[in-house]
Amino acid sequence: GLPVIVTTHGTVGEFFRHGENCLLFAPNDPADLAVRIRELQNREDLRSYIAAQGMEQARRQFSPQSVMDQTEAFLHSAVTGQ
Repeated sequence: GLPVIVTTHGTVGEFFRHGENCLLFAPNDPADLAVRIRELQNREDLRSYIAAQGMEQARRQFSPQSVMDQTEAFLHSAVTGQ
């Protein structure tokens, strides 16, 4: 239930979307991080929106059924090579 600020370093594209469920900042750029922190500090609407969107996406993507479906698909592809 908290807004998230993450760096663009790594594989964040799988889950994080700037302005939707997080704010992104450039790696090794403390000035950019400070801008994002101030952005959240000054915009209650954005804080609430990002927190709500992140929670909803986590519920969908990491629900027991979703995790089971993802695991089954992974195992199937490992066995069949497809």
